[in-house]
Amino acid sequence: SRQVLAVLLEMRDDIDAGQSLGEAMSRLPRFFPRQLSDSVTAAESAGNPADAFDAYRDELEYRMLAVSDVSLTLFYFGLLLSAHFSIVGFLLWRVIPVFIELYADFGQRLPRLLEFFSRVSDVVVNHWNAINAAAVAAVLLFVATRMVYRRSAFFQQVAARLLRPIPLFGTLFVRRNLSHAASVLDKLIRGGVPLHTALWRTSLAKLNAGYARLFARLSKAVESGTSLNEAVERETYLLPQSFRILIALGERSANVAVSCEKIDELYRRDARRIRRLLVDSLVPLGVGIVGVITFFACASLYTMLSGLIDALMADL
Repeated sequence: SRQVLAVLLEMRDDIDAGQSLGEAMSRLPRFFPRQLSDSVTAAESAGNPADAFDAYRDELEYRMLAVSDVSLTLFYFGLLLSAHFSIVGFLLWRVIPVFIELYADFGQRLPRLLEFFSRVSDVVVNHWNAINAAAVAAVLLFVATRMVYRRSAFFQQVAARLLRPIPLFGTLFVRRNLSHAASVLDKLIRGGVPLHTALWRTSLAKLNAGYARLFARLSKAVESGTSLNEAVERETYLLPQSFRILIALGERSANVAVSCEKIDELYRRDARRIRRLLVDSLVPLGVGIVGVITFFACASLYTMLSGLIDALMADL
C-alpha cells in the first residue's frame, strides 16, 4: 500500500542520513512499537539485528492470541451487559410506570423497593435522551483514551503511576517493565557491550520513568567499581527478590546474559498469567453486578404484582 511504501521510503532516507535501523524505526512509533525498536537497537549493538526480529515475532504471536482471547471475552461481556441493560431499561421505561399508576388508582402505598425504582424510573423517562448521549460519549471516550494511551508516553506514565498501587495491576506493571529491560540487556551483553554501557542503554528503552532512572543508577554504580549484585541489592523497593537472586546467580557464574534471558522468560510468563487472571476475574464480577441490578428490578415487579393481587382480593 501507499502507506507502507511511504514508511519504507522514510526509513531509507533516515538510514542514508547515517541513522541505524533501530533509530529509524524509533522515529515511526505509529508503525513500529517501541519494544521492537529497542530490541533492534540493542541487537544492532550486538552485531545481530536478526535476533531482535525473531524475539519480537514470538511476542507478536502471543499478543495476537491474547488480543483474540480478550476480544472474545469482552464481546461476551458486552453482549450480556447490553441484554441486562435492555431488560432493566425496558422495565424502568415502560413497565414500572404502569404499575405505579395502578397502585395510585387502588389507593395503595408503594412498597419500598418499588419506591426506589419509581424514582429511578422517573429519572430514566425524563432524561432518556441524555442517558443515551452519555452512553455514546462513554464509548467514544473509551476509544479515544485507548488511542491516546498507545501514542502518548506521558499518558502511559500517568496511567502506570495510578495503577501501580492496585494489586495485580502493580505486579503486571513491574513484570512488563523488567521483562523488557532484561530482554534488551541480554542482547547487549551477548554482543560484547560493557556492562555499565549496556545498563545505560537499557535505561533509554521504553520503560517507566522510575525504572529508566533505576537502570541509569545501576550503570553509574557499576562504572564506579561496584558489582552489579551489590548495586541491585540497594534497589529493594523497585526490584523483586526473584530479579535480585537471578542477577546474583548470573554474576557469580560470570554469565549475566543467561540470567537476563531467564528473567525475561519468567516475567513474560508471569505477565501473561496475570493478564489472563484479570480478564477471567473482572468480567464475571461485572456480569454479577449487572445481574444483581436486573434481579432487584425483576423482584420489584413480583412485589408490585403481589401488592395488586392483595388489593384486588381486599376489594372483592
